[in-house]
Amino acid sequence: MQDNAGLYNGTALHESIVPGFQTSYKFHITDPVHFKKRIRVTIEHGHANHLCDDWASTAYWYQKKPGAVTIQPLDERIPTTPGDIERRGIGKSTCELTAEQQMQKDTAKRRFEEFMKTRQIEIEAKLKATREKEAGNKKHAQFIARKVK
Repeated sequence: MQDNAGLYNGTALHESIVPGFQTSYKFHITDPVHFKKRIRVTIEHGHANHLCDDWASTAYWYQKKPGAVTIQPLDERIPTTPGDIERRGIGKSTCELTAEQQMQKDTAKRRFEEFMKTRQIEIEAKLKATREKEAGNKKHAQFIARKVK
């Protein structure tokens, strides 16, 4: 998923902003999903549903007649946020991983840590280049201002 936002779909919070978290949205205005009585939507957790990630979804629909509304207690509706997972007792996997799955998970964690280090180095290099260009622009503007006088 890319860090983008559009009128009908996009990413509102991307892992480049908050590592390890991402939110996406899709409004089915131009391509509605029709159903008469009920609908079941599932999300595949990795290839062949072998992952135990924490996923959440919200769906809205329109119906002709008013219906009864039931809503969960507030504490159950509060979404998870970075740093909040352990406090709320969630985030612990409910499935048993095979040795291969655990190895892949550990490998992914190491690769992510390496990525974050490299990313920080690149960010610092870009910030340094930006500061140098800003200083150059300031000197050039002062030079032009002296010539114009």
